[in-house]
Amino acid sequence: ALRGGQAVVADVRAIIDNDADDSVRTRAVSGLARLPNDAAVPLLIDLARTNKNLEVRKRAVTLLGQSQDPRARAFLQELLK
Repeated sequence: ALRGGQAVVADVRAIIDNDADDSVRTRAVSGLARLPNDAAVPLLIDLARTNKNLEVRKRAVTLLGQSQDPRARAFLQELLK
């Protein structure tokens, strides 16, 4: 799991946004998904909506699909419209 709060989140987002290797980016997205108390849901929704990289967007959507969080469900329903 991730430790260090928002500083770590910012570092992981930088990796997701800037690393040249898709496998590194998608592993970083998976790392964000392990944040406690569904704190990752808004971050994953933002990645799914805005990230330029298709693999990152797909990984974020996959992880949101595994979430029981109502925000994740609402986002996925919006995608399907």
